[in-house]
Amino acid sequence: STTARSGTFGPAAFRAQDGRTVASRSVAFGGDKRRIDVKPFYRDGGYLVAVFEIVNEGPGMIPPDAVYPHKDYLGGAFTSFSVNVPGGTEVYRAVRIGPPAANSATYVDPGRATFRTAANEPIRGFVYLPFPPGDPKSVVFDAGAFGKFNNVPVS
Repeated sequence: STTARSGTFGPAAFRAQDGRTVASRSVAFGGDKRRIDVKPFYRDGGYLVAVFEIVNEGPGMIPPDAVYPHKDYLGGAFTSFSVNVPGGTEVYRAVRIGPPAANSATYVDPGRATFRTAANEPIRGFVYLPFPPGDPKSVVFDAGAFGKFNNVPVS
């Protein structure tokens, strides 16, 4: 909800469900395939919560320490993921907590993707990003190795 006096947004309400898949893509990781199922994103105060599931399509297992890092943003599970406003050039990346330490840092994400590694078991993921200005109703989601997704809805 919006605070009338300050124009800021409060915390998001609890969501029992992530919503329907709005985009999906499978990508090879070595001899195995993984699929990302993108869910609608939502605002949580000054942040945008990017929500998705990663599904191992096999034939092997996802390593229990699987991460999707950006070479310049070490330490988080999903630092290669980012958003921008359609038609915009500013890139919004994972929110880091505190300064980076030697080759690592802490980000607002679930950490390593260790929940499920067997085939056809979705791994729920999320990453907090700064909310872009202008209250966009959709964003371009760059999911690193999974590619870019246009018009991901934002509520």
